Amino acid sequence: MSTFKYFDLMERYLRGPMGSEDRFKFETTLKENKELAAEWSDYMLIARSISQSLRNTARKETDIKQLVEDARALAKERGLLLTFEDIWLFIRGHAEPDQAHAITERYKNDESFARMFDREKTIIEAIQSFSKSQSILDRVRDSMIGDNFIQSINDQIQAEIEKEEPAIKNTLKNGPFDFIP
Repeated sequence: MSTFKYFDLMERYLRGPMGSEDRFKFETTLKENKELAAEWSDYMLIARSISQSLRNTARKETDIKQLVEDARALAKERGLLLTFEDIWLFIRGHAEPDQAHAITERYKNDESFARMFDREKTIIEAIQSFSKSQSILDRVRDSMIGDNFIQSINDQIQAEIEKEEPAIKNTLKNGPFDFIP
């Protein structure tokens, strides 16, 4: 699942290369596009967090791996890094309270995320519905087989056929189809 739809554009704006005309277009779009503005806010939060961490650790030996893990934890806390498992747990009501809050806030404020979330929810609900239907059908089928229900129905049909067969042959023999033995 992609976290930032406009990542490359934001990266070019912040770090280059981007000419002045493109920078002006980006800034104008940033004011008009709520989705881009929300991503930009999240992007800048993470960038500032990493920058602050780098400044704080400049005097010490820098542990890049820890910085990345800290930024990842912050992004996850804000609901920016979500897995399909996180969404699944949320939909089923099993998400941790902090995670549920982050997902709810992101859903309210990020239209792109809300659309993706709704698609995933629909898929999950369809799978659950299909699974329940299959489970019920399997139980009915097992019950019918276990109780010899199918064999009983088959035996009744065969008995009806055997009972009606002489009458049908007689009707056909005495009618226009006298060629039937």
